[in-house]
Amino acid sequence: MLGTLNFGAVIGQANRRRILEWFLAHPGGTNRECSKALGISETAVGRHVKKIRLLWPVDSAPGGTRPNPERSTMNEVSSTSDQRTVNNVMRHGYRVLSDEEKASMQQIKDNGLVLHEIFTALGGSRELSIAKTKLEEAVMWAVKHITA
Repeated sequence: MLGTLNFGAVIGQANRRRILEWFLAHPGGTNRECSKALGISETAVGRHVKKIRLLWPVDSAPGGTRPNPERSTMNEVSSTSDQRTVNNVMRHGYRVLSDEEKASMQQIKDNGLVLHEIFTALGGSRELSIAKTKLEEAVMWAVKHITA
């Protein structure tokens, strides 16, 4: 698994925090404005905003910075959480993963998402649709290897 510190992940977490703080200070701001203010690419800002929204559901009001009680995360469990069995219909038993295994699984999923976004940016075609499906399958099997 991973034996060294992943500096990309550390930088990513720091940037995500900076982006969150910027949007909290600038309700209604755009990804482009945030990108210019922080010196982070607009694509990276968009990617971090997606992850922030998954972790902290917000209402759709302008600014969207207040938690939305109608979008509760009580039924959602992080894939790296030891509580991940509560929302899985098919797989009822899991073993507890080591921190190294959790980090590896997260890295696989993050890198898969980056490649998926690159495919999406290329446009739409049957070939790209197949590539996305195969990528999702590859990520699934790699994660299954770690969690089995």
